Amino acid sequence: MEGGAAVTTVRPVELAPDAVATQRSLVERSKLRSELGRLDAICLLIATIVVLDTLGAVAKSGAQTLVWLAVEAVLFFVPAGLVIAELGAAFPNQGGPYVWARLAFGRYTGSLVSLIYIVETPIWVGGSAASIALIVLAYLLIDPAFMALRLRRADLERPFLAPGGRTGAWLITVLATGWSLLVTACLLWPGLGTADPDASLPAGFEGQRLQFELPVLAPLAAVVAACTVFHLTSRRA
Repeated sequence: MEGGAAVTTVRPVELAPDAVATQRSLVERSKLRSELGRLDAICLLIATIVVLDTLGAVAKSGAQTLVWLAVEAVLFFVPAGLVIAELGAAFPNQGGPYVWARLAFGRYTGSLVSLIYIVETPIWVGGSAASIALIVLAYLLIDPAFMALRLRRADLERPFLAPGGRTGAWLITVLATGWSLLVTACLLWPGLGTADPDASLPAGFEGQRLQFELPVLAPLAAVVAACTVFHLTSRRA
C-alpha cells in the first residue's frame, strides 16, 4: 500500500530474441534499483522545462509568453504527460522511449528515437535550432506509439490509464502529435504561414533562408542517415 492505494507491480515486457538472451537480460535487470522519489521527479521536470539559457529569450517576448505557455500546457504538456505516464507504467523497461517506439513500430523507429536522444545534447550545446527540432521529432514518434500500443496491447495490465477511454486516448494522441508537428514545422521553416516568411528568420539571417536552413536540416538528415546505416548493417550482421 502507498498513500492508502494499492500499488500494482508490472513486469517489464521482454524484448530479448531467445532464452539465453532473456536470461542475461533478467540478470542485468535485477541489478537495477529505483532510487528517485516523487520529489526528485518533480524537480527534474521543473529543471527540464525551466531551462536557464532560455529564460532571456522567453522574457523578451513579454506578457504574451504567459498566454502561450498556458496554451502549450493544455495542448502539449498535459497530453504528453499522460502519454509518458501510461507508457512508463505499462512498459517499465530500461530504455523508456526506445522500448515504446520499438514495440509500436519496430527496431528502426526505436533506434531512431534512441539516437535522437543521444545526439540532441551536443547539438543543443552548440546552440543549433536543430536540437529542439530533433527532440520534437522524437515526440512525433513517441506520441503515436501511445495509441498504437493501446490498440495492440489492449490486454496488458496498466497501473495508470489515461482518462477518457479510447476516445480520450485518440484525443490525447492527436493533441500531442499535432502540437509536435506544428512546432517542428515552425522550427524548420520560421515564418511558416505568414505573408513574409523571411522576416521571421533570426537576427543575422535576414534574407538568407538557405544559410539558415542548411545547419538546421543537415543534423536531422545526418541522424536519419546514420540510423538507417546502423539498422541495415546490424541486420546483415
